[in-house]
Amino acid sequence: MSQEKVSIIVPTYNRANDIYKAVESLLKIDYSNYEIIVVDDASRDNTIEVLKKFGTRIKIVQRKINGGPAAARNDGIKVAKGELIAFTDSDCTVSKEWIKTLVKFLKTLPKEVAGVCGTI
Repeated sequence: MSQEKVSIIVPTYNRANDIYKAVESLLKIDYSNYEIIVVDDASRDNTIEVLKKFGTRIKIVQRKINGGPAAARNDGIKVAKGELIAFTDSDCTVSKEWIKTLVKFLKTLPKEVAGVCGTI
């Protein structure tokens, strides 16, 4: 049985000091079918330079005008290729089991469920 592809979207704004650690934790996830999309919301610091260190392991979307986290998330959704979407913030780190746990939980819910919020 193949895994659903998960698009992980990370909005960021002026988080050069936090984003590297956040993305590093995402790259260690124990789930084989996912993509990481980081949406820079017109940062004025060196966030983009930090992100470019990851090369092709992540997708970077650059907004020209700061629109806030919701606008950044929406731009991430526009380029997402996954059947499932997961959001985290650029100052957060995740456990290796984060996506496995989320997908397992989502499979227990009715197909009509469009979104789930919470902390694990």
